[in-house]
Amino acid sequence: MSSLQKILTHFPPPAFLDIPAVGLDVTDEAIYLLELKKQKNKFAVGMYAERALPPGMIEGGYLNDPAGLTTILKELKTRYHLGYVRVSLPEEKTYLFRTDVPYTNNLKQVRNSVEFKLEENVPIPPAETMFEFDVALTHRESADHLDLSVSA
Repeated sequence: MSSLQKILTHFPPPAFLDIPAVGLDVTDEAIYLLELKKQKNKFAVGMYAERALPPGMIEGGYLNDPAGLTTILKELKTRYHLGYVRVSLPEEKTYLFRTDVPYTNNLKQVRNSVEFKLEENVPIPPAETMFEFDVALTHRESADHLDLSVSA
């Protein structure tokens, strides 16, 4: 047992921080739900469900019936008492790229710089794009810029 596990055994996090891990996978054909529950020092499947989608609601990753999908998701939320979920996105809807931006400790300035880089790397207007970034670990150090890995 690791030191962290020993500490967590004696001082577990408060219940409100222990958010259940429910995964939601939306495909062209169905929605799949899988809950992982913590049991001592490991995880086990707590709940599994799948709900078929009407043909044509989603085709090739494109959502053709947003209102219908919203209704189904609300039904699943109510039926399975879902508060938080982790959702997977189709790979063809994700853009990954590496870039560099001027060095700063100001996170807001870094985000603004990445937004400008979106136009060069993502075929969706920045205002309609959700993105995250991490400082890429590289073998070279630079005082004038940050190497970033961006997912949009």
